[in-house]
Amino acid sequence: MKKSKWADFLVTVAFRFIGGAILGCLVCLLVTYRFILRAFAHNHVHGPIIWLVVCGLAGGIIAAWTTPYWQRPWYKGVQDDDQIRLGQWRNKGR
Repeated sequence: MKKSKWADFLVTVAFRFIGGAILGCLVCLLVTYRFILRAFAHNHVHGPIIWLVVCGLAGGIIAAWTTPYWQRPWYKGVQDDDQIRLGQWRNKGR
């Protein structure tokens, strides 16, 4: 029986989303740390938390959206030796 590629794809997207969300939050902290510290100093907690969540979601979506094409389940790979030899496998479907 042929193994389904969809399970691997969904796990890949989930891990990429989580990793991207973490990296998005870290970048947000590094870039806007003054805004966050100033807001916490004035007892404004909701603004920085919402800002971190938005940056985390943006990072997660970008990371999941940029999954390489060879990790997608509809990728068929290089089918023919002539395509490899001529370098046409890169332009297939365009």
